Amino acid sequence: MKSITTILIVALGLGLLSGCKSHDSSAKSTGRSLGSAGIAGGVTAEALVQALHRNDFETIQDKTFEQIVPTSLSSSAYTGLVALRDTSIKEPNELVVAIGPDTVIWFKSHEISGNDAIADWDAHVQKRIALVELLAANQQ
Repeated sequence: MKSITTILIVALGLGLLSGCKSHDSSAKSTGRSLGSAGIAGGVTAEALVQALHRNDFETIQDKTFEQIVPTSLSSSAYTGLVALRDTSIKEPNELVVAIGPDTVIWFKSHEISGNDAIADWDAHVQKRIALVELLAANQQ
């Protein structure tokens, strides 16, 4: 009787454990993409750069936007554009913004492991892109 009880306890324990969902840290996400938004009339590139500086973006001194964007996504339209990096995002992930004559362009790149980290990245980068769009629309 004692061995049957032991077997039942072990079987019950294994059944409960197999039904438990563990945190899946094996999930991985990598990606690179571009996006853009129009700049409202009356918003100058200088004013937009200053607004981005006040919101944790810094000008990248040693590279242009064209040099940062991978060749497969690059365009001659990016030539000479100043790049600003979002300092709230930790490397190797990045959000880089460039300001054209009437458009603000962003490049985002990430390499993340873990479901929670992936969800956090998606939420954070969408919030930061929404900020860039608001600043470009002069809705400060």
